[in-house]
Amino acid sequence: MVLINLAFLMEKPTGISTYALNLIPQLRSLDPILLTPHPKAGFRHHPIPPGLTPEQGLVGHLKRLLWTQFALPRLHRDLGGDLLFSPLPEAPLGWAGRYVVTVYDAIPLRFPKPASPMTLYHRLYVPQVLKQAQHLLCISQATADDAMAFYGVPAQKITVTPLAYDRHRYRPLNLPRRNYFLYLGRHDPYKNLQRAIAAFAQLPPSLDCEFWLGGSFDRRYTPKLQQQVQELHLGDRVKFLDYINASDLPILLNQALALVFPSLWEGFGLPILEAMACGCPVMASHVASIPEVAGDAALLVDPYNLQQLSDAMVVLAKEECDRSFSNGVAIAFVTLAGRQPDNSVERSCINCRVLATPNTQLFIPGHGILHVYVRSSVSRVFGRLNLASKLGDASTCECDLCGVIRKYGYVTCGSPNLNLPGGDIALCNISPEPTPVEAIWNRRDSRPCGGPSQRPPGPASRFLGRPDV
Repeated sequence: MVLINLAFLMEKPTGISTYALNLIPQLRSLDPILLTPHPKAGFRHHPIPPGLTPEQGLVGHLKRLLWTQFALPRLHRDLGGDLLFSPLPEAPLGWAGRYVVTVYDAIPLRFPKPASPMTLYHRLYVPQVLKQAQHLLCISQATADDAMAFYGVPAQKITVTPLAYDRHRYRPLNLPRRNYFLYLGRHDPYKNLQRAIAAFAQLPPSLDCEFWLGGSFDRRYTPKLQQQVQELHLGDRVKFLDYINASDLPILLNQALALVFPSLWEGFGLPILEAMACGCPVMASHVASIPEVAGDAALLVDPYNLQQLSDAMVVLAKEECDRSFSNGVAIAFVTLAGRQPDNSVERSCINCRVLATPNTQLFIPGHGILHVYVRSSVSRVFGRLNLASKLGDASTCECDLCGVIRKYGYVTCGSPNLNLPGGDIALCNISPEPTPVEAIWNRRDSRPCGGPSQRPPGPASRFLGRPDV
């Protein structure tokens, strides 16, 4: 019997609560019992006391830890549980029960606040929980490295399970772009918002853009940011949006000039994937897990360098960058999109969502057409080309291309282990409706383009460089 501890689940989900809500449906085959104040449709449920969440502040944290230490072991025994899964690194200390927990980051240890109870929590409590756990799930390799470095967890005790966006919610909506940069997240100092606001203040007035900051008001940090905005005379060019409902996020991302994600450290950085899924350009830090998540699809900068932050905003706000969208230059973002349960709790699957007009097709002799979604010609912003195919469609072919797709889910240009069959390729264009589509594998006789392109075929290595489309 598997029990899932959801005592921390907030009514206004962010971060860890969002992770848990997205993960739980994928664990249905385990037939778990959810420990939560409120039932969830389709799952067995055992009620627990309300008011144990971060929404109740330190009191909520303390009550949850006391409940975890004294009530949870009895509940686990009475329900006949043999495994506890906690999406938070919390479990009863000194308990002989078997459990798995998720680790998100070691930010409180990287940026410690000596007087903060959360620093003590991560220094004294969390290490004991991780030491006792049968296994850990880490949301990125960067987090796994931190778990080993800060907590001394052996590598064989860790499984890296990257996060995923909700592919039904985050997708291109064919909405007009508006002239604002968007930030999503908390207002803590490690989020680097003070430096991002200062960088925004350096933008030339001719760009005439705004900076919208999403995230709940935090009495410890938000007033300082608001004061900075006043001192820089930015007026209403910087807007504080407070908490944003999940239903509004895709609209904001679809219309933004770019997502600005300047954190000094992140355990993952889920807004990056959500923005990419909506066709929104991303400017992010080149630290921690962010390069691991964004790959070559974001404009990565030094988060400590004010000039780099400002220059990147200029690049993203320039008229020609926006024109690359309006002209229908195809943009591809191949991202981790969902998780399905297996014996290690979840496994990755790939979803390709694009905003594409036109698309490009790759004709592979003997194999047919592989739809190729090409990023913007503003290569310094969006980086390299991606080829994408449904994993299932590549499952039976033994060529190198399909082998790479099977192993990694996608192929990026310059992949050293890629040798296309036939050596040469021909390109052709189609003009579908500018709506989200999935990468598909079509056989040679069903290609919709009506024939090969007039562009001369060239070596695959040329095509997989930096295409100018």
